[in-house]
Amino acid sequence: MNQAPHGGDLRKLAAICGLPPEHILDFSASINPYGPPEWLRPLVSRNVSALRHYPDPEATACREAAALRYHENPDGVLV
Repeated sequence: MNQAPHGGDLRKLAAICGLPPEHILDFSASINPYGPPEWLRPLVSRNVSALRHYPDPEATACREAAALRYHENPDGVLV
C-alpha cells in the first residue's frame, strides 16, 4: 500500500478506500472532524469585516484577558 503524505487529502484517501470523504475521520493534520461549534458561526459572521486586517501580532487583548483570569502579569503570558 502506498503511504499518503501528511496533510489530510481526504478526497484522495476516500477514492482509494472507496468511501465518501465524510465517512473518514482525518487525524493527520490539525483539523476538527466535527467542524466549528455552532456558537462560532454567528461570531465570525458578526466580525467578518475585521478579517481584512491582520490580528494584533502581540495578542495584547488575549494576553491581558489570560493574565487577568490567572492573576499573572501580561508580560509573562505567551500566546
